[in-house]
Amino acid sequence: MTPESTVQPPLPNPPAIENEAAKPGLGRRVLKAFILLAVVAFVVMPVSLTLWMLRLPRQPVAVEPSSVGLAFQNIEFTTEDGLKLSGWFIPGDPNKTLFVFAHGVGASRVQFLGWPEKGLPGPAYVMAQEGHPALLFDMRRCGRSQGRFITYGCKEVLDLKAALQFVRRDLHHQGKVVAWGISLGAAVALLAAPTLTRENPPLLDGIIAETSFDTLPNTISHHLSTYVHLPPWPYTPALLAGMGWLTDCDLTTISPLAAVAALNSPLPILFVGSDEDQRIPTAQVKRLYDAYPFGDRARLYVASQGTHGGLWYQDPRKEACRRPGSTEPPHCYRMVVENFLRDLVEK
Repeated sequence: MTPESTVQPPLPNPPAIENEAAKPGLGRRVLKAFILLAVVAFVVMPVSLTLWMLRLPRQPVAVEPSSVGLAFQNIEFTTEDGLKLSGWFIPGDPNKTLFVFAHGVGASRVQFLGWPEKGLPGPAYVMAQEGHPALLFDMRRCGRSQGRFITYGCKEVLDLKAALQFVRRDLHHQGKVVAWGISLGAAVALLAAPTLTRENPPLLDGIIAETSFDTLPNTISHHLSTYVHLPPWPYTPALLAGMGWLTDCDLTTISPLAAVAALNSPLPILFVGSDEDQRIPTAQVKRLYDAYPFGDRARLYVASQGTHGGLWYQDPRKEACRRPGSTEPPHCYRMVVENFLRDLVEK
């Protein structure tokens, strides 16, 4: 008898031995997290901020001077680099000083018109009521004007120059002309001043510079640390480099401070700031005033109250600022402007 073959049951598979070396270790995970963080911090954030700063949302031009009882003309003019800019001309007494209003970054010409129906008339409305002609326009990439990017003063100087040439050549205004700017508009006026005063005859007879920054690198660093809570380095150089590359500008050299110091003729300038302005500290405005080489032809007005862009509307209205014999509410900023015109521009 043939003995039965002994059948052995299959042996169980040996337990899998995990390869600890194949698992991502703690060091590798930390490295990946660090690389991801670095990409976000040094690539994504600078690129996002750069594109946002160059293409701020446009403020709509939702009202017109006629809505507050002012006669006006829609105007267009072209810059040296071929952009069409849009604006309004409010006619007035040709013998009186004409104001060219230059708005702040991301704003539009409406910034100066105000809301008279709400008891908040803007400087353009008030000056027009006094008989002063006024030109309000949208700088490039703002309001209804053409333009791909905001260039923070680099090319906006061409916008202001085109506006002033329109005043002289198309409107044939032979009287005094004052550029009145807020924030970036003020910086643009100061940046353009050395060139504009060399024109024959000069295109500009005075500047009202409300809360201009002193240099672009300084104000970017201040805004980054104050509002975005990012350190100036490396973000300020990164933003300046990225914006400069896209706009074909050397934004590291944008300096109203240097432009004021370079003036070679005594152009009257009123420097305006506010103790409550957190975006442009009073120290920057005072530095601009101190750099002015013809001290007796400049004035400095620092308001005790008023946020950035709102100084005119938040005027302290001290009784000492009331016009003699007037029943109108006192307005200190307006009084300072009137004194500036009388004593320095129209003298």
